[in-house]
Amino acid sequence: MYSYNFAVYPSTFFGGGYRVYTDAPDSAQEFADLIVDCGLRPVPSMGLITTMSPAQDDTYEIRVRITNGMPANVVPNDPAAPIGVSRGLVDVSYDFAATTTDNDNDQLQYQWDWGDGSFSAWLGPFGSGENCLTSHTWSVYDTCDVKVRAKDSWGMMSQWSPALTVIIGPSCCQVRADVDDSGSDPDISDLVFLVDFMFSGGPEPPCTDQADVDGLGGIDISDLVYLVDYMFSGGPPPPACL
Repeated sequence: MYSYNFAVYPSTFFGGGYRVYTDAPDSAQEFADLIVDCGLRPVPSMGLITTMSPAQDDTYEIRVRITNGMPANVVPNDPAAPIGVSRGLVDVSYDFAATTTDNDNDQLQYQWDWGDGSFSAWLGPFGSGENCLTSHTWSVYDTCDVKVRAKDSWGMMSQWSPALTVIIGPSCCQVRADVDDSGSDPDISDLVFLVDFMFSGGPEPPCTDQADVDGLGGIDISDLVYLVDYMFSGGPPPPACL
């Protein structure tokens, strides 16, 4: 048999059991010393954060997070620069992606600054580390710094990300499928350049319009198939630049 937490009667507990007095006191000073000792003990700071938001039927949802010895919440990490095209055309929709993480593993929302004076609504929620995918269309020629920031479920916001500079202007296309922009008709170096860009993290084509081999917008596997078919199987030539 085992016994534990044994104390003779009467017992007096100080500070929730931080000190226990098990004998009859000889003097009030003994009690005073124990109380002072409890007051001097190291106590970790507590963190508290709350939010209140409208729910339905004139009710509100109140959320509370309490921590012991650590902050109740920390700001989300700043996102990296967005991923997307660096050149584009007017009135064409382009896709972009951004992500960051939250040390509290809170869900995140993202807001985009498109560099043309317009901002997106807060998009999400997304899990920590999950990509936020969205698109944007520019209506005038411009050079735009696209940035994004994140907000956690407690309303704490990161700083704006580094910018992705996007040049919106007339088409740079001179020779369709001249992926490496050498000024020549499509050849094996263009195919190598496209494969390296798509599958090995190689540099972005100098003119994305020229790397859009099938002329359908964007660079994807269909452009590679089109170029291979043209170069080695007698397929149709790439369409002319507009």
